Amino acid sequence: MKKLLIIALLFVGCGIFEEEDCAGVAGGTAYLDECGNCGGGEDCLVGSWKSTEVHMTYNSEGTIHLSNENEYYLYVFNSDGTGNYTSSQSTNPNEFMISLYTGTWIVNNNQIVYEGQNIINGNTIVTSWYFNLNEEILILSNIENYEHEITNGMYLILEKE
Repeated sequence: MKKLLIIALLFVGCGIFEEEDCAGVAGGTAYLDECGNCGGGEDCLVGSWKSTEVHMTYNSEGTIHLSNENEYYLYVFNSDGTGNYTSSQSTNPNEFMISLYTGTWIVNNNQIVYEGQNIINGNTIVTSWYFNLNEEILILSNIENYEHEITNGMYLILEKE
């Protein structure tokens, strides 16, 4: 009986009965990300994301205004860290301002950082978005909290194409 107890303690002490992570490593820390990929990472962000809703908020003497008309955003995140960003905005139905950028993207903590250069005029852009990914829906937000809990900024709801 003592021999069985000693053998059992050796197995437990050596980690033989530790639970395996998704990569098959006993006691490992790999996990399934939102896309079902083992080890987590940015793989589920790779692809083309088209805006379905755009909301801008700004405080003008205590009033919060929302806008989502005549605006279009498209992000393309490639697996090699490169990407494209396209936006189309209009103040009236007959005039559109289109911006096309090419650049790079990374994930830093819970933010996507995109750095790009305008293809037409050479201007640079650096955007930093907080993101939330739920299956085929990506929410990007740059909302900042100011005093008295008034928020200024914008958020986009995008769907994978």
